[in-house]
Amino acid sequence: MKKILLTLAISTAISSPVMAAPGDAVPNTFTNGTPADADQVNANFAAVVTQISDLATSGVQGPQGETGAQGPQGATGPQGPQGLQGLTGATGATGAQGLQGLTGATGAQGIQGPQGLTGDTGATGSQGVAGTDGVGISSITNDGAGSLTVTLTDGTSSVHSISPVTTYSYRDFTQAYTSKTFNVSDSRGKYDSEIRTFDRSVSGRVSYLRDRVHSVNGRFKLDTIVLDNSGSELKFVGLKARNKFTGDVIADIAIDPGLVARTASMQIGKTFGSDVKVTINDLVAGVTSTAYTQQRVVLVAANQTVTVPAGQFTGCIKLSSHRSGNALGETFDRTSTHCPSVGLVKQVQSRVFYDSVAPGIKTHTTVQELASCDSGACVQ
Repeated sequence: MKKILLTLAISTAISSPVMAAPGDAVPNTFTNGTPADADQVNANFAAVVTQISDLATSGVQGPQGETGAQGPQGATGPQGPQGLQGLTGATGATGAQGLQGLTGATGAQGIQGPQGLTGDTGATGSQGVAGTDGVGISSITNDGAGSLTVTLTDGTSSVHSISPVTTYSYRDFTQAYTSKTFNVSDSRGKYDSEIRTFDRSVSGRVSYLRDRVHSVNGRFKLDTIVLDNSGSELKFVGLKARNKFTGDVIADIAIDPGLVARTASMQIGKTFGSDVKVTINDLVAGVTSTAYTQQRVVLVAANQTVTVPAGQFTGCIKLSSHRSGNALGETFDRTSTHCPSVGLVKQVQSRVFYDSVAPGIKTHTTVQELASCDSGACVQ
């Protein structure tokens, strides 16, 4: 193909130099009847060769041919990166309600709530039918021979015997000893014996020096108790607190009108007692103060038999007493047993208190039992 084009180009360049197309121009144009210069002819040849070479490389584009059959689909390429998230679409319509689930197990019962307000009182009901009149007592007659005649409103009567009421006098349970010694069991361990030395030199009064001693630690407390026995009541009317080493009075306490300890007409189950004013004269500090206390006593038993270190005693009475207020030292409960001709033979006293050393509520108990009288036997 190149040879054909070259031949055509040479022929054209030599024989028809003036007719070259503007797009196929050569550098030199020759005119008939004029000599042709060799260099110009060679230059035309070089231009033609260059144009032919260009045609061989790119050629003139011809018309587009028919579309060929589609080739087979190529392999799928790798997945590209995820694109940006699109806008949220509109909410769809609500679906139909699903079937109801099974009922769960019953939960534990809750805490009871506070009580509600009391409702209004209801209307009063109608009056009931009146009952028949009962039979009452018309009169009671004492015949003076240990019986009573009771007459009822229906005219009937009956006779009832009267049980005599026994009374007990404190005077039948006193003693005439000069001194009495008691063995003591004290839950605090403060003392283990108490010696009472009596003084009856003043008419209508009996006093005793109360000496509380620990067999190892020595004297614990010393004071004098003053009783009034001039009337139908045995009364605690005074106390003199003493220095336990010297015996000197350090406080003088007056009790007005006196704490009733026993009476001349005690009956089983019958309570007696008194409320008193207590005046405390502190001789050391030079200060006087006033306080109040009360005591209640009941005779709980009679004709008792009791055994203590001093022996066995019969025909005794037992009293229970309660003293409240701290004017006389402490609030306590006490049971005491008194026997004819011997007086006090046993006493149990207890009090409840708050212990600040070993914090807590504690009970202090003291038990006293007669051991001897005038340093010897106690004879009933």
